[in-house]
Amino acid sequence: MSDKIINAIANELNVKVIQVSQAVQMLDDGSTVFFILRLRK
Repeated sequence: MSDKIINAIANELNVKVIQVSQAVQMLDDGSTVFFILRLRK
């Protein structure tokens, strides 16, 4: 995903760019949304 899109998402959600980048990478690697949510807790 392009840096421009990642930056826009990070700004919209008020989170760090690295957080969005890591979430996108996990999704690209095949992780499900539910798996990512469980890691968050």
